[in-house]
Amino acid sequence: MIAGHGMETPGSFQLSGECDVVVKKNTCEIAFESDFNKGLEGLLSLPEEMARHPIQYRNEITQRLGSVMVYSRNQPRIIGTEGSCLNFMYHLMMMHFIEDARGKHVEVHYDMGSGIIDLARWKAARKHVGPSRVIIVREGVSDSTAKNIEMIGGLYQHSIFPTKEVVETYLGIKWKEKKTDLYDMLADLRKQRFMNVTQETLCKHVAGVYYHMICRSMAPHVTPNIKEYVSQWQNWKKGNAPISVKKIKDNELFNQRYLIESLQRSNAYKPYYHSRLFQEKQHATNMANCRNLEASMTTLEGLLHTVDQQNSPNAVKQRERVQRRIRFLRTIRNNKHANCVHRETVAQRVEGLREEAHRAALRAANRTAQREEQRAAEEQRAKETVQRHHSRRHSKNRSPTRHNGSHSKHNSKNRSPTRHNGSHTRSRSPPKR
Repeated sequence: MIAGHGMETPGSFQLSGECDVVVKKNTCEIAFESDFNKGLEGLLSLPEEMARHPIQYRNEITQRLGSVMVYSRNQPRIIGTEGSCLNFMYHLMMMHFIEDARGKHVEVHYDMGSGIIDLARWKAARKHVGPSRVIIVREGVSDSTAKNIEMIGGLYQHSIFPTKEVVETYLGIKWKEKKTDLYDMLADLRKQRFMNVTQETLCKHVAGVYYHMICRSMAPHVTPNIKEYVSQWQNWKKGNAPISVKKIKDNELFNQRYLIESLQRSNAYKPYYHSRLFQEKQHATNMANCRNLEASMTTLEGLLHTVDQQNSPNAVKQRERVQRRIRFLRTIRNNKHANCVHRETVAQRVEGLREEAHRAALRAANRTAQREEQRAAEEQRAKETVQRHHSRRHSKNRSPTRHNGSHSKHNSKNRSPTRHNGSHTRSRSPPKR
């Protein structure tokens, strides 16, 4: 998981067979801390086997993270080229440098640390579970150099790029002869090349599945108007404003990055909407919402009873306001309850059809088994009949061979005239006396 800040470059690169990149935000979107923490908790709830195979377990990942874009060599991507991935740019420091009226200070997100985090390693060593902890470092707060290096190195304890050893080695060499504030050390560290890397560089050196849930801001030099196009498109989706279609068509980068990626996200999202996993989750959510709405209406009805007993000058307005709120909640509750009833009816119907299909399959299997038994019995009877005929024929053929000698003699008597055929022919003339 990438712990830092993100930016997009206009280029792309070919992924190797050992890298996948799962992206949460869309082009030009900003990731707030709440979004990041929510995505992180969803990702940590995934079994490691699912997290390692985002294409195979996309439905499960979508259930926990929402709509995501998966760049993989196993399927065509944005530009239509197999294995193409946007060349994201990362600043691998999970902190914010701020200058205001109180001076310079930096907010350091301490729980996860910074860098490219090995999720399995961090999850196994995780001790703090709850709201994220932020350390405020102000300019002018001095401490020993060794303690500062130890504190900064601890931020990269679970990072595989850059590693803790690389960071501590650099800081030890840089600040060996100097004593400075922690703020200045962090400000210097963020300028180094190993803190600012591209996705292409990471995939060449460290294979794996990358989860990108940070910002996707565009560099100012890429396209000056692309942010305007994104804001127009987002406002159009909210129904607030039309889009300048001509400008969008003129911007090829916007078409590739925002429109086509949004289309591919939605196409990949549709199977999840029709999956049993989503239906069960939606049903559980609707049932929970119905219970919450019932509790809210019960509270409002108690408030309405209190207002009726007070007889205050504003009782009429308060009563109307509470009643209007109750009617509104009841409408929502009825809709969700109808969805729950429909879901249960469909589930019962599907279960009935499934049981009927199972019984039909059992009946078909029984009929097939009976036919097989009948066929086997007929084949056995036919075989026995053939064997009986064969034995009878064999017994008939054996009886003449016992009198073979007499037959030979008889044949020899019958053949004797044939041997003297010539003499018999000559003796037909009248004898001379």
